[in-house]
Parts: sequence; structure tokens; C-alpha cells
Amino acid sequence: MPFQIQSLDHLLLTVLDISMTVAFYERMFGFVAERFNPVDGADRVALCFGNQ
Repeated sequence: MPFQIQSLDHLLLTVLDISMTVAFYERMFGFVAERFNPVDGADRVALCFGNQ
């Protein structure tokens, strides 16, 4: 049975090359990269789009 996604809050991807992944999503889908550092001190990137 097919289904349709009506909304999506967040999705986690673990990737080998974050720079290439960010460039792809920016170019192909118009996402905007937002870099942040959570309390664990890691470097993270959120790819934002829509009404987040």
C-alpha cells in the first residue's frame, strides 16, 4: 500500500563526507546549512528547509 508523507520534523544522516553531502543538498534541494555545537562539543550540521 503506497503512503504519502505529510510532514517531517527531522531526519538524521550519518555520512562519510559532510562537505560533499551539504553541497549536494544545497544544490539539488535548496537546503540551507546551519552549523552548531551541542553540549557534547561535536561539530554538527543541520540542513534546513521549509517552515522549520
